[in-house]
Amino acid sequence: MIGRLGAAMLVILAGASPAIAGPGTCLAIANDTERGHSVLVRLHVGEAGTIESREAEWILAAPGSDLSQGLSLKLGYVAQVSEGLGPVTSVTLNYSSQNGSGLPARATGSLEYASGRRWTAPFQGFMGLGLAQLSVKTPWGGRLNPELTESIESASRVTVAIRGPNGAALQSVVLDPSDLASRDRLLSEASTQAEQRAAAPKSCS
Repeated sequence: MIGRLGAAMLVILAGASPAIAGPGTCLAIANDTERGHSVLVRLHVGEAGTIESREAEWILAAPGSDLSQGLSLKLGYVAQVSEGLGPVTSVTLNYSSQNGSGLPARATGSLEYASGRRWTAPFQGFMGLGLAQLSVKTPWGGRLNPELTESIESASRVTVAIRGPNGAALQSVVLDPSDLASRDRLLSEASTQAEQRAAAPKSCS
């Protein structure tokens, strides 16, 4: 179950760039705790020393919060372009608890715009971890919601929440996914770190 949850959070970024290292996976993450943002970049290096695929995730949590604790919004991107990332292709809510406290049965995740428009999806949880796929397609299922993925970056304010069986919010965070300057700065930092590791065979798994 843990393996499936972890794999479901990954989004493939197509493309190839030169590298020196042999086969492996090079991972880097850049954080901005003050804003509650982080960007994760994962590079897959092939036998010929070429970066064969790229994965990236922009994670938004409450400003000043511990990024490994509580509720967060994760945006995935399918293609990398010269000026940064392409459009959002997946939207998920994530929950983690360091003390192992789990989610209640039949909990749902919701994302709501200031206009009142709301998207929901059931939370899948195990041992203090949780995942609600609002718009994502994986080998294990999921669903695509083009309207959400096309509009998420233009929303200056969204509220994400964990809701109990009666619909009451158990935990909620107000986030700003239109803060693309923060995203792009962290993307550049994480990409540079990952590519530097890809050039050194011993620095990647």
